[in-house]
Amino acid sequence: MLADEDVDGPAIKIARRQFGLDIVRAVDLGLMGMDDPQLFDHAQQHGYIFVTGNFQDYPGVVIDWSQSAREHGGLIIINAQHRKNSVLIARKLVEYAGLNMRNQVKWI
Repeated sequence: MLADEDVDGPAIKIARRQFGLDIVRAVDLGLMGMDDPQLFDHAQQHGYIFVTGNFQDYPGVVIDWSQSAREHGGLIIINAQHRKNSVLIARKLVEYAGLNMRNQVKWI
């Protein structure tokens, strides 16, 4: 999984430490400030499920992606009401990591 820079840092730590989830953050890869379509493309090129709290822009990004007949590894979008609920986010990330997310969009 690749987490956008707006994903709650403590949720990533919990997912890694308590659940052993393999997840990297865009900030760890030096990808801060990259525009949304480029970051989503980067995730796909590297086989990641992409995780974001940007619930306003990414539905459109994935629609554009799908309309151009490209497959993606999956998108997880965190709703505004859950953005700071680290434990819930971590648990859902682990749950979704166990699924076949190809061309799927899941909401937390």
